[in-house]
Amino acid sequence: MKKLKLILVAVAMIATSAAYSQTTVTMGAGYTDDVYYSMKNGITGIAPRAEWDLGFYTNILSAGIIVNDGSGIELKLYPKADTSGWMSIDTNGMSEWPVLYNGEDSWENGAFNRHGSGMLDYGWGVYNMQSHEVLGDSLYIIKLQDGTYKKLWIVRKVSVENKYVIRYADLDNSHDKVRELMNNNFTDYNFAYFDFADESFFDREPPKEDWDIVFTKYQALQPQGVYYPVVGVFNNVNVPANRFHPVTLDFTDWFSQPFDSAKVVIGYDWKYFDLSAFQWNLEDSLVFFINDREGDIYKLFFTYFAGTTSGEIQFDDEVISVLDLDEPLADDIKLMLAPNPAGSFVRLSWSQDLGSEISVRVYDLSGKEVLSQEISNGGQTSTRLDIGALKEGMYLVSLISGDRVINEKLLVE
Repeated sequence: MKKLKLILVAVAMIATSAAYSQTTVTMGAGYTDDVYYSMKNGITGIAPRAEWDLGFYTNILSAGIIVNDGSGIELKLYPKADTSGWMSIDTNGMSEWPVLYNGEDSWENGAFNRHGSGMLDYGWGVYNMQSHEVLGDSLYIIKLQDGTYKKLWIVRKVSVENKYVIRYADLDNSHDKVRELMNNNFTDYNFAYFDFADESFFDREPPKEDWDIVFTKYQALQPQGVYYPVVGVFNNVNVPANRFHPVTLDFTDWFSQPFDSAKVVIGYDWKYFDLSAFQWNLEDSLVFFINDREGDIYKLFFTYFAGTTSGEIQFDDEVISVLDLDEPLADDIKLMLAPNPAGSFVRLSWSQDLGSEISVRVYDLSGKEVLSQEISNGGQTSTRLDIGALKEGMYLVSLISGDRVINEKLLVE
């Protein structure tokens, strides 16, 4: 097995000696814009943050709902009644109710999901195994960006249609409305967004395949146990990263610790404000590595942060290792994976008979074997592989027969 891993590293991870690329992104005065960035292609989108209030995760199997907490949205769980209390909201004591913010661990762990108990309870509602709907069982009070309040009920998610039904009204029961939001129209994106001002439901970010990180403003939990608005960086779904400190800026041993798939690996604390000098400073000796959506490894470190006047951020990055699987190792034999991206299973097909003893090995991008299967049926040129236990992310699938190794990338969603 040790020999096999050495072969995989030699084939899949090809070190590069590319020079640093110096990049500037500008979020605007007051950090008004979100800037989406591809490690390979640069900036892929700039979106005003104030244009949305709620975000609905588009995966049909998800019930994640976020709020625009970076623009002042405050969400509170109504503690005095379940949904039967819709018409008799009592806001006495509301200032003491805790505010719910989006989780920093996962994109799906939105503010509406923070009080869920796990399993079938998504916070705002509970999954019904008979109807395959998530049925809303909670009421909320939401403070909008203009300081006004609404009451809000996520009535249900019709999972088979990937559709949400929401109800909202002013606190005095005026302007009571029910909307159907067709999430299925936006599956090329991580989220579909709703704006109370014009009651629109729309996409605002680049397609999820087109970006790796986003520069944004959000609420972060501070060491003192309170939330505070910060400016930082989120990783895209299936784009893990790792953080090394203290190291020199020529550090390249990204493989010395595993990648972290959390949303906030880079975060905000690569900078700090020096009150005595009244200026922003960068954290010394801090380097990040990003495993982009194509499986390549990039090193990134920050070189400048302007602050609120312009929202300008500068950083250097370079490609450290390339997942190069375009050329098969075993003559001209091709390995095909379908579907890819895959969910619970994937079918492997190869272009010619490899003999009677074939092994399938699946590795994560740290080189750890996470799945294996032996094939002993001579003449076989395909097999089905159960991948339901794998986490979302990029993997390397190897088909091995004797000294022949054929590799292909697999994205699990």
